[in-house]
This record gives sequence, structure tokens and C-alpha cells, in this order.
Amino acid sequence: FPVTICPLVSEKEPAYTSRVVLPLVTNWVNSLNAGGLHVRGDGGANPLRIVWDEISLFPDITIMHYHDRLISFEVKFLRNDDPGGSLTKALGQTYMYEKAGFNASIGIIIDCRKLGPHHSNVSSTQEIVLTDNSRAFIFKPV
Repeated sequence: FPVTICPLVSEKEPAYTSRVVLPLVTNWVNSLNAGGLHVRGDGGANPLRIVWDEISLFPDITIMHYHDRLISFEVKFLRNDDPGGSLTKALGQTYMYEKAGFNASIGIIIDCRKLGPHHSNVSSTQEIVLTDNSRAFIFKPV
């Protein structure tokens, strides 16, 4: 999953998802020209609410085929204040979305701990395989 634009220094995950990730996912889905596919998420149609054991979860982006849950995305930043907490939360959410009925789940984790105004791109540095259908990708600024 190519992410080619770094977050702005003070940007939060919902704004980044709306500005960068949602357009990439939407353009890809539209290019498939497949009827019944729709994208929901931050900056677009309201994110889909997932309930698991009376706990509400909200994937940042979902791809649905009518009512079938195809792919979920979780976008998370690693910041200096709690990178371990953000990492484990992103991995847990990515895993739980598959368990909640998505065919696949993707975590997009951006390491912003050394992010500065001179960074413009990120590159994939690590893939974490959670299950056969769940993956997380950690990106670092270049």
C-alpha cells in the first residue's frame, strides 16, 4: 500500500486519513469499476461502527460490497509520548477488525517520532503479519 506523503508536523490521524489515505483507497476502488463497492471513513461517509462483545470499534476506512465487509484500514501515528501504546493499539485494532467480519484488515502505522518539516515522503520499512488476512505496515519519514 503506497503512502507517498508524510503527515504534516501537527496533523492528527483523522485529518491525515482524510487528506491522504482515503483518496488513495477511493481512487483504487473506483478504478475497479465494480458495482456495489463503496468506501467509508474519515473525511468521507461516516466510518462503520463495529460492535464486538459490547465494545464499539470504528475502522478509519472500510471497503464494503453492499453489506459485506471486505477490507478495513486502521491509521495510527507513533509519536514520542507513547509509541508503544500507539503501536499495540494499531495492531490490536487491525486484528480485531478481521475478527469482526472483514475479509482483510490493514494497519497503516506512520512513525512520526522524528518527523520534521523537511520530510515529504515515507517509505515502507516493515511488515507485520498478524494473520493470513491481516497485515500492518510501518512507514518512516525519508
